[in-house]
Amino acid sequence: LGCENRIWSRLGMLNDPKKNVSSTVGLPSLETPSTLGETSLYYANSVAPMQSKRAIKRERRAQKKSKLSNWFDLPRGDFSRENQEDLEIIAKRQILVPALHTRKEDGRKPYFQVGTVVDDPGSFYDRIPRKQRKKNLVDELLANAEYMRKQRRQYAALQKERQEKRASIHRKKKQQLKKARNMKTVKVGE
Repeated sequence: LGCENRIWSRLGMLNDPKKNVSSTVGLPSLETPSTLGETSLYYANSVAPMQSKRAIKRERRAQKKSKLSNWFDLPRGDFSRENQEDLEIIAKRQILVPALHTRKEDGRKPYFQVGTVVDDPGSFYDRIPRKQRKKNLVDELLANAEYMRKQRRQYAALQKERQEKRASIHRKKKQQLKKARNMKTVKVGE
């Protein structure tokens, strides 16, 4: 009975990925060149333990969270109102500058960092003075007079288009009502 328990405990060690198999006494290690033996082949071909769906999901989540270790441990971003506005502007940058060729985004990313641009000391006259600098992208765009003129022009064109569409719908309804009034009704069966 004691021997059987030892065998089952060793088999359990093989199925547990957290335990080191090579450190157990009496079992051949899988990393040594003596893997040609009959027992080592048995252990090498053993099946991984069955896991519940919940455990598999947990592992996947943990992998997703640790995926950005390759990106210098980039943290999850803070979704404050300012950051959300900035991210929205970045996502819609194709509307702001149509000539700019950018790759299509594949959704909102939870990982981002906000940094400050440090001016190059060599290009002193090309920099933006401190008084003209704004806190975030939205404020900077609102302060840009040329951009605001362009946006007002686009907004006015959209409003004009909507107004014309509404007027044409109203005109069509009026004509239909006029036709309905002018039609003569004939009573059948008298």
